[in-house]
Amino acid sequence: MLFIKNGTDYPRHVGDIQNENPEWELGQALPIGWEVVEETPPPERVSTQRIEEAFPEQIEGVWTQRWAVVDLTEAELSGESTDPSPKPDRFDLADLDNE
Repeated sequence: MLFIKNGTDYPRHVGDIQNENPEWELGQALPIGWEVVEETPPPERVSTQRIEEAFPEQIEGVWTQRWAVVDLTEAELSGESTDPSPKPDRFDLADLDNE
């Protein structure tokens, strides 16, 4: 479940509300300033795109999750890393045994 605080602080989660309002429990009315963000499924994409979550939009008084479809860059399409410190895709404990 996603939340927004004061219409600007997003994404927030149940634990964030509980940290700021220790007496609050899920199922109770939300504290002042907090609202639920209606989750929506991400759109379909093609292999030359990625999906990114965009800032939610208030539609008919309901905060609604939004998505952006972004075209991949030439570097992403070619498989080149643009990250100066790339992380492995998978962590394998067997790799530690070989060190």
